[in-house]
Amino acid sequence: MDEKDLLKLWSKKRTEIIFSQIPPTFMLGVLVYISATQDLKNLAVHTKWFIVVATAVVGIFGILSQIGITQDGRAIAKALEGNARDSYSKSVIRSIDFFTINGILVNLLGITVFGFLVYSMYR
Repeated sequence: MDEKDLLKLWSKKRTEIIFSQIPPTFMLGVLVYISATQDLKNLAVHTKWFIVVATAVVGIFGILSQIGITQDGRAIAKALEGNARDSYSKSVIRSIDFFTINGILVNLLGITVFGFLVYSMYR
């Protein structure tokens, strides 16, 4: 692939990252609304399990998509290293570390939020 094709692919992957964050963010918003309007401790057991399972599924799929997209982005940036001519390509190459940190932080945040959800429901 030439530099132009790699940059198009990079832009596509950045868009995928943004859109892959929408379902987990929506689920988090719903959970914040529920916890603000109701006491999660007093919900019926089957409702608690539904919330936990639904949140886990959305979170797991979100984390898996983040991992895949992050790996693709790093591979694209690495491929650009050999033939980067313009400043945008060089900027993409410099963002390899950011991509790694972003992937780690998003995944840790997702796991932490899920842990707090379970804790708040069963404490």
